[in-house]
Formats: sequence, C-alpha cells, structure tokens
Amino acid sequence: MHNENHGDVRNLVQAGVAHVHLPDGRRTPGDLPTWQQVLVDRVSEQARLMELLTGDGSVTCVGISGTSGVGKSALALYCLNRVVKRFEHGQLYYDFNAQGRPVGLVDAVRYCLKSLGGQVPVDPGEAAARLRSELSERRVVVVLDNIAELDGLRELRPSTGSLLLFTTHRNVDDLRFDGVEPIALDVFDLDSGVELLEKLCPDGRVAREPDAARELVELCGFLPVALRIVGGMLVKRKSRRLSALVAELRNDDVRHARMRNTLKHVVEDLSPGERDLYLLLGLVPGPTFSAPAAAALADLLPHVAEELLDELRTSNLLEENDREQFRFHDLVGLHAKKLAEAEFSHDAARAARLRLVEWYRTQGAFADRAVTEPSRLRVGGDDDLVAGANPFDKTSGLEWLENERPNILALAELCAEYRWDEAVISFCDGPLWALHNHHKNYRDTLAALKSGVGAAERAGDLRAEARMRSLRVQLWTELASYDAARDEAALAVAAAERSGNRRILASALEFQGKLHLAEESWDDAIALFRQALALNEEVGRPRGMAIQHYLIGKALNGRGDHEESFAHLDVALGLLAGFPDERRLPGRVRLVIASGHQQLGWHSEAVELLREVVDQTRARNASFELAEALELLGISLAETGDSAASREHLTEALDIYRQAGHPAADRVLRRLG
Repeated sequence: MHNENHGDVRNLVQAGVAHVHLPDGRRTPGDLPTWQQVLVDRVSEQARLMELLTGDGSVTCVGISGTSGVGKSALALYCLNRVVKRFEHGQLYYDFNAQGRPVGLVDAVRYCLKSLGGQVPVDPGEAAARLRSELSERRVVVVLDNIAELDGLRELRPSTGSLLLFTTHRNVDDLRFDGVEPIALDVFDLDSGVELLEKLCPDGRVAREPDAARELVELCGFLPVALRIVGGMLVKRKSRRLSALVAELRNDDVRHARMRNTLKHVVEDLSPGERDLYLLLGLVPGPTFSAPAAAALADLLPHVAEELLDELRTSNLLEENDREQFRFHDLVGLHAKKLAEAEFSHDAARAARLRLVEWYRTQGAFADRAVTEPSRLRVGGDDDLVAGANPFDKTSGLEWLENERPNILALAELCAEYRWDEAVISFCDGPLWALHNHHKNYRDTLAALKSGVGAAERAGDLRAEARMRSLRVQLWTELASYDAARDEAALAVAAAERSGNRRILASALEFQGKLHLAEESWDDAIALFRQALALNEEVGRPRGMAIQHYLIGKALNGRGDHEESFAHLDVALGLLAGFPDERRLPGRVRLVIASGHQQLGWHSEAVELLREVVDQTRARNASFELAEALELLGISLAETGDSAASREHLTEALDIYRQAGHPAADRVLRRLG
C-alpha cells in the first residue's frame, strides 16, 4: 500500500516496465505510476519538493519522511508526474512494501540495474557503485518507496544530473549531512482531514453532518490513509450516515480491525528490542511516558530505554514533546495496545504495569514531599518509598506533577481495576492532592478521590476512607456544593471515629469545620476547629495546631472579632516558624490578616501586606491561591483610589477562577461590573 492521500491504492500497483532501447544497449525505463488526484493540504511541502525537482540539478537526493499512512508516496508521485519529462533517460520506481517478501537495499539496486539494461555485479558494493555510475551518466529519477533501512543510501547518491528520491517512516534529518534534502510530513489538521473526506465522498454527506465528519477525522488519527479507508467505506454504502460510521469506529476493536494493516510493515522493520518496547508501551494507560517510566515498565537500564525510544521516534512511531515525554500517534497507540493484548499473557502484562505503578508511586511521593510539607498527614503507605535524597526541589517537583497529572489519573484508574487499593490511595493522597493545592482540576480529582474511597472500603482501611472522604469534602466546599460536602463530611467523621486514630479524627473535624466556614456558620466552624485543636495538642502535632489557630482566626475574622482573630493568627505564624520549608500556610495566614485590615478600613496596610502575599504566591507558582490574594488586593486598591490597578488585579483573578471552574468567578465579575 502506498502512502498517498487520494484514490484507491489497490490501483497503484507497480506498472509494467516500458523500455526504450538505446543504441548502446541501455534502456530508458518508465516505471513511475501515474497520479491524477489533487493533493489536500501539503502546500508548503509540495512547493519545496517542486523547487527541488525543477532546480539546477545540484540537489541529487531527497528524503520524504513521516509516520505510516501520512501521505509520503502521494506527495512524491504527484509532484514527479508533473515534471516527469525532466528525467528523459528514465524513471525507476521500487516499492519495498510491494515485493511479497522481505527485501533490502541491495534488491532495489539490482532491480534498477536490470531495468537500466546494465550488468548486475554480485557484490553489493560493486552493484551500488555501478548504479551510481549509471545515474551520473544520465538524467534519471529513482524512487525508493517505503524504505526502512537507510544505511547505504549515501553510496547511491548521484553526483549530478539524476535524482534519488526515497520515502520512509524513519526520521531523515540526520542524513542532511550526507547530502539528503529532508521533507517531513505530519498528520493532517482537522480542517484538512474534513476537506479530504469531502473529496472522497462528494455527495454532500460530509457537509450535512459536520460534527460527525470532524469526529471521523479524529478517530482516524488525522492520517490520510485511514481517512481514505473511511472514505471508501462511505462510497460503497451510499445510504450510510457519517454518524453511524462514527458509532462503529468508536469501538477500539472495530477501528483496529479496519486500520491495522496501515502499520504492518513499519512494525515488521523494528529490531526485537524495539518491538518488545513498542508492545510494552501499548500497556501504558496514560497519554505520555518519559524515558525513566519506559525503563521501569520494560525493566531496562535507563540508557537502553532512551536508545530504544529514540529509535521508535526515528521510525515515526512516537512523538517527543518539549517536556521530554513521548507519545504515540493516535492510531499507532491503538495498534500497540492491541498487539500487546494479543501477545502478552495476563500475568506478564500485570507485572509490567505493576513496575510502572511502583515507579510512579515513588516519583509521586518524592514530588509531593518537595511541593508540600513532608510531615503533613498522609495515609497512602508510601513513606518507605522515599528513602534517600529527594530528586526534586519545589519548582521541579511541581513541574513534574503538572506534566504527569494525566498519567497519574490514568494509573489511579488502572490500579482501581486491578484492585491495587493502596496504590489508588497513595496517588490520591500524594501527588494528586499536592497538585490540587496549587492548581485546581475539580472534575478529575473528585473522580479519583471517589476511586480512593472505594479502594479504602475494599481494603477495610477506615483511616484511608476518612481521609479520602475528607478531601472530597474540601473539593465540594470549594465548589459551593454544600449539600454534597455535608453528606461526605458526616461519613468522613464517622469513619474517623471508628478508626480510633486521633490525628485522622482531627483532620476530619477540620474539613467539616471548613465547610461551616464557607457557609459562614462561624460559631459551628469555631467549635469544630477547637475540637481539632485539642486533638492535635493531644497527639503533639504543632503544624496541625498551627492550622487550627489559623482557621479559628479566619472564622473569628468572618464573625467580626478582629482582635481575637489577630491573636490566633499570630499564634499560627509563631508555630509555623518551626517549619521553614512550609511556604504556603504563612501566606494563607497573612491573607486573613489583610482581610481583617480591610474590614477595619485599613486599606493602605492591607495593600502593603497583600502585595507581599501576591509576590510570594507567584514565586510558589500556586496559580489558584493567587486568585484570592489578587481579588482582595483589587478591592483595597479601589478603596485607595487606584481604580486602574484594581481592575487589572480583579481581571487576573477572574481569569484564574474561570480557568478552574470556581464559582468565585461570578462574584468577581459582578465587582468588575
């Protein structure tokens, strides 16, 4: 199968060779398949290739690269057919995927020599030299389509006049130094994919169902060859609605069955080590993976995993982003997943995934402790995983958590399926909660914590159940879903009481108190915080004591008891001084102090303190917490007469609230008018 964008590839079989005999016995072959279709997209790539084909002849080798099915052959044949007369001494075409048997570069060389009417030396090196000599004496184009092994191409590059053009799924940038002009093709964008569907199915169905057409493009992984397959299915059944085909292809098994031959030859060209890793990566539940994660999955040394990943990337089976993470092209990932399901036993797949989970648990535990206070309450059972020096500081730890969030969520879901309950709890209470304290992702985190509750219940772990439910209370409270928060809080406190763990009970009461705080039930909130304070004093937890003094001060501030509020907040700051790495809570305490200054009309003092809090919060890269400080600062700036700066800060706060989906956005919007 060729990699063109249009037409039925089954009609593009290698044509019979039309030879014109020259007086010296040499022949002028005309192997090039005809190509009448119009290309979609590829404007810049087409212009570049035409420039190379119609230039002064100094460029003698062009390599078109891209993943299988992206349209490499189509671009080559379309452009060559437009300039075929420039190669008056012959056009040679050899498709490595159409020979019916494994072939190498030497087979292509021998075919070309036979077609040119020259002698064919037995020795491969001599044969390559003979072909290069033949090409240098004429004006011939040689097209090597779907070549996988690029070693040896430099020995074929003509010195002048003729052109060697090859297409490959491997990256060819490194061959630029060998005189190869590279042209790289990527998958289509959405609009180009829809345009191709319209050309393949020109009866108006695409225009009538634009949403279904866009989803078809996505289901096809934006690959031209997959879209052409879909177009053929639509043409065969004139009455078929696009939405019906979408429903069919949403099933991974069906989509894989339709598209699997697209990648057949690419995978066959992999080395054993590359193929093994390719299949193992099909077991990864998340969208991306780093080299260290791949090493853990495959039980490889890190440098070996890096080398294999680089080969898979060079084969255009993987993409690498700017965060040193790899990802599959969409259909490639489905292909790897289905091959892994077919070839790995349940036990082998389970063992590989468990290695990946344990690696992520360890990294997540380190990142959590770099980003949040190491001594905070945790119930995930991961203390033994963090022996030795922490590889993260606060900045790199938060960056890792942000980059890996989708993968951690996917792994938590996978662990729930396998009933690896401790791992589910560890992911929820460790990296996901640490990240939530800096950047809010309510829907995903709520769903993960629900799995955490289920894992704790299955394990009969009342401590973990109380903790998972308490964290859900916090999220429901932040979302102003007070009924849901109230129900969850009652269950959390009940589980904590049954657990007999005083620290867990103190935490559950704290979260219940924060619900009352949000509802402005000041007295109820203060009563719960005082209970939690007593429990923390009982178990000797100074940080827990500091948190309760802070919360009591916040509730008193809300009630208007500012003098008593400031006293509790001062105690909180004094206790927190014993935790020099704790940078979040002191800022929260000062925020309440600034709020008290506002209520007392001390706006100049509030502005000074809030600017300090804003700067510190920005330095911690805690985007959501920044919103509240910006909002309060905007209020006090307005009161001091600086309306322009006030509006600037309120607008920034509004953007943060909106991005997080937080109800406070409506409040700020009303203030902005």
